[in-house]
Amino acid sequence: MAGPIALTTTGTETTVVTMNVPTTVGQNIKVDFAVSIDVVTTANSNFTFQTRLYRNGTLIDTRAIQRSVSAAGTSRFPVASTNVNTAAITGTTTYEIRIAYTVATNVASSSAINVDINAIRFP
Repeated sequence: MAGPIALTTTGTETTVVTMNVPTTVGQNIKVDFAVSIDVVTTANSNFTFQTRLYRNGTLIDTRAIQRSVSAAGTSRFPVASTNVNTAAITGTTTYEIRIAYTVATNVASSSAINVDINAIRFP
């Protein structure tokens, strides 16, 4: 990654990483990802964001983080997940991690850092 990725806090998804994996129909694919989300807030903030894993544009996994913070400042939230799914196609399968805020009260800005993704194919 070339640095922090700015995230929108208006409900629009932001893609933070994409990975192409050669797959065969029926093959089990284990996908691991990790990302840290920095959230800069003013006092009395409330926010919920989701990390979403997509396979070929279809949502297959979601992790949600919700916090209420009384003081202004920057908070960092490391998120990691493992997902095992079955390949639906023979060819190239595209995995994406997207971040979306569903609530963002008194959030000044947010960014994704330290984004990692990998996959292991099992016959």
